[in-house]
Amino acid sequence: MARGVYVARLREMRERRALTQMQLADLSGLSQHTISVLERGERPAQAGTRQKLARALDCDPADLVDWPALRRYVEERGREERRE
Repeated sequence: MARGVYVARLREMRERRALTQMQLADLSGLSQHTISVLERGERPAQAGTRQKLARALDCDPADLVDWPALRRYVEERGREERRE
């Protein structure tokens, strides 16, 4: 779950700008495979990767985050730790 929340809005923002994965890859300096993996939430995005994506999409890296999902994840983890 936590993997995808940091770039959860990537596909939405890419499509809003009418970009293909390949076009975003070219603009960001990342591979199309990386874009695809991140959009599917299969791998967490490192800070540098988020910066590259944000620059290519002309947005703040924080705009890529699904804040409600991240909040739920943190709250869940807190409840689990208190149970232990």
